[in-house]
Amino acid sequence: MIYLHQTTFDEMDFAQIAFFGRLNYWLEHATTAWLMKHGIGFAVLSGQYKIGLAIVRAEASYRAPIELEMTIEIRMAMTDLTRRGFTTPFEVVRQADGVLAAYGSITRRAIDLTQRPVRGREVPDDIWAKFLAMQAESTPLTLRPAE
Repeated sequence: MIYLHQTTFDEMDFAQIAFFGRLNYWLEHATTAWLMKHGIGFAVLSGQYKIGLAIVRAEASYRAPIELEMTIEIRMAMTDLTRRGFTTPFEVVRQADGVLAAYGSITRRAIDLTQRPVRGREVPDDIWAKFLAMQAESTPLTLRPAE
């Protein structure tokens, strides 16, 4: 999946490059757009199914600056898919020159929003089918350095 974003003034730090914390914001928007494309945005998951997708691990490496009014591509894939969650490795690429600006991954687990304390759960068959479709259309990540 590729999500496009053009950076804005409020996303810049004092050095006039994108504030590192904005990466999480962009990734959340990309994830939301991908889920909504499959009819299971967070409003549907939490409202209809009472399921949350808690972030249990997030990591990022920053490689090149992103400047004001640059268009970036957030490339995401879905890996490690189970009925209890998944990982979305990502690459953030400057569209104009193809430079890899950041990469990493986010791991999410399905949680039951009706339980307190919150507990993990498996997703029902219809959500599982949509996750499988998302995994099948995952964009290969080609710029990420070998780990």
